[in-house]
Amino acid sequence: MTGGIQPPADTHLMLREEADRVLPFDPAGAAAMHTDVALLAGVSGQFKVGPAAARRAAEVLPDDASPMVRCRVRALSGMATMLAGDAADARDALEEAGRLLAGMDGLSPGTQSAVLGLHAGVSTGQERELQAQMTHLIEMAHETDTFGLLPYVLGVLADAEYRLGDWDAAARDLSAVALAEEYGQYGILPFCLSISGRLRAARGEESRGRAELERATTLAQEVGSLTVVGWGHAALGFLELGLGRPEEALVELIQVEAFAEDSGLEDPLFVPWAPDLVEAYVRAGRPAEADAACVALVRRTERAGVPLALAFGARCQGLVEAEGFEHHFEQALAHHEQADSPFETARTLLAYGSRLHRARRRVAGREQLRDALEIFEQLGAAPWIERTTAELQAAGAIHRDPIGDPDQLSPQEVRVAIAVAAGATNKQVATKMFLSPKTIEFHLGRVYRKLGIHSRTELAALVAKGELPSPP
Repeated sequence: MTGGIQPPADTHLMLREEADRVLPFDPAGAAAMHTDVALLAGVSGQFKVGPAAARRAAEVLPDDASPMVRCRVRALSGMATMLAGDAADARDALEEAGRLLAGMDGLSPGTQSAVLGLHAGVSTGQERELQAQMTHLIEMAHETDTFGLLPYVLGVLADAEYRLGDWDAAARDLSAVALAEEYGQYGILPFCLSISGRLRAARGEESRGRAELERATTLAQEVGSLTVVGWGHAALGFLELGLGRPEEALVELIQVEAFAEDSGLEDPLFVPWAPDLVEAYVRAGRPAEADAACVALVRRTERAGVPLALAFGARCQGLVEAEGFEHHFEQALAHHEQADSPFETARTLLAYGSRLHRARRRVAGREQLRDALEIFEQLGAAPWIERTTAELQAAGAIHRDPIGDPDQLSPQEVRVAIAVAAGATNKQVATKMFLSPKTIEFHLGRVYRKLGIHSRTELAALVAKGELPSPP
């Protein structure tokens, strides 16, 4: 997109003035309207406006306001303060909003905006809580035939699952894309496309991922959802980085950097871009810019104080520091132990192992790289598997001995093994399991290594003998 990511005019002013007009007659309505200002600010990329609007909503909220109004006020307050970089206050607000949501018997027109606020949980270390909340809402939607809410709720759930490393569940829940298309929800569609595109990028589905992300940014620009525009460009940068094209990644990520600066986006996690920017500069051989981007990121991560954010900051310091990089990577891994993001943990292990290798500490480097490869293989992160394997080979790694124990297969690997043993092609298995053929290929290669076999014939023989577990 030429011209960068441009925020719209101050469309929130009219709504804020109207809220103050109705305050003497309808305090709850005024609170809801100020909350909508915060919502609009979060969607349109005017993050400096959100916290003040959220505070004003809380000030005028009457004690007799309905649970849904209170839930919306607290959820969107959490979102606004999180985007402005205050994760601690955001977490408290989201916890209260979650309790209010759990006590409701049904859905209301305000539920969708409450979900938008609760989505901030991916930046406050509350991904598991968010996952449970969205699952609860999906159950309620089915019980009450309120299916119009499903695309957005499924999209938020898929984002939480992606970050938690449950990529197969995320892929299933990204039926949100088709539902948004079917229901004509073109405000929600670009968000769902951006989540789907990032997952495809992580799995190596380049053409479909790129198409979804480019469409997401175009549609989001048309409807004024500048946050999703930034999200789409961040994911396109991530896609290029995974494919080993750091200069192309920088084209996308520098736009997001400018957007974050202009809009007041201080949170380092919700729109994931800053760690990728640092890595892209490093891999492109631009150390001065990498240092500057790292300093800015560390400032944001220390303010957020969330374990995953702190891990990002320490990882990037490990990437840019000429001496003593080991300390930063060890700090990053300690923070990862308190977070719940296996993919990002593997990326830190990969970065650490690569630096150790280049520092001629090959044995220590191989240890980190093997741990990274194990996680990438479990996730099916094809481009990252390829990169880690290349690093291991460059570091002189020997082939690992086969495990030889069928019980060591993951549930996903069991499903792949049994389907292949029954005669299905990789493409047929991929279609059935909503994965890419390349992901199936990686899973199958891992099955072969674990079982110490080399062919489909040997695999079929093991299945025929009943030596594999039953598929879950």
